[in-house]
Amino acid sequence: MFQRSAAGYFDTDTFALLAPLAAAFYVVRSGPRDPIKAAAWLAAYPWLYNQGAPLGLALAVISGWLWRREPSALALLAASQVPLPPLVRVALVLVVALAWPRLASKIALPKRTTFIALGLVLAAVAIVLGPSIIAKLGYYLDPGATTTGSVAFGVSADFVSETRAQGFVDLAMRVAGAVPLFVVAMLGALLVALRYTRLVILLPVFGLGLFTVFGGARFTIYLVPAFAIGIAYLVTWLADRIAQRHARAAATIVFALGVCAPAAARDWVAYTRPPLINAEAQALDALRTKAPPDATTITWWDDGYPTLYFARTRTLIDGGRREAGVSLVAEMFMGSQRTARNLAALALTTQAEIPTDWAIAPTLF
Repeated sequence: MFQRSAAGYFDTDTFALLAPLAAAFYVVRSGPRDPIKAAAWLAAYPWLYNQGAPLGLALAVISGWLWRREPSALALLAASQVPLPPLVRVALVLVVALAWPRLASKIALPKRTTFIALGLVLAAVAIVLGPSIIAKLGYYLDPGATTTGSVAFGVSADFVSETRAQGFVDLAMRVAGAVPLFVVAMLGALLVALRYTRLVILLPVFGLGLFTVFGGARFTIYLVPAFAIGIAYLVTWLADRIAQRHARAAATIVFALGVCAPAAARDWVAYTRPPLINAEAQALDALRTKAPPDATTITWWDDGYPTLYFARTRTLIDGGRREAGVSLVAEMFMGSQRTARNLAALALTTQAEIPTDWAIAPTLF
């Protein structure tokens, strides 16, 4: 997922999934006796993906319930969710991990006290994040286009494929390539969760994946781990029924190829126009050789990343922006040359009108 289908198109999905899956891995593997790695990943999550704070909070809540009998683990979870900059929270987790043994030896804190303290921290974070969560839900659950007289109003989510609501069949085809395979994999994931209760930590991740039905294809990636875990469990279970070692290994390979076949066949016949053709890439490369290091290129929002990658200039609009900036750029492209020049100068010089986070520097993040 790091590169979509053309150089320069790096997606946030990589970062959106890395931290929660890493935290879940350490929760399942180490448990409350070695919680520092899971807590550190939860603390760093918003640094990797700045929209991930609600998911990180949900993972911390479930981890707190799983670790409710271990005060040291609860203290690290509380440190991971304090409303501070992410890297500061990571440092705080490390400080708490180093200081806790000495503190615990001097002050006998009841387990209930630590659990309540964690609950208060998580409640405070939930209050802080509440308005943004409600606003996001309102955006994705907006009923869409309405008509008043002869005028029709719509929302941008209805016109962008990744935010348009998907049906169950579309969801299953995107994840597995076949509806029956998707259903079987979800049953496998349920069996795994019943057998290994710590995997309940992944429920918020899978819940976001199911939100694809309402919120659009961009949430599909969150359901892929559930599909993978369920299928891996079932393939292993079937292969373990074969006693002979070499036959078991061969059967595992055959089962795995069979699982991948529907999606591979679907993608093989699908035609997707590349988001950037050679002539456009060459033009942007030529711009790189002529533009000064501090140049800024104003382009349409879905050409922001290729511009950043090939031209190596700053750009005001990236692939995730469909806000007021799009209207400004549209006005430049559709108006007169004088209007475009004046609006471009305004965008580059007036910080009061233009949010500073529009400009993205030529770095990974």
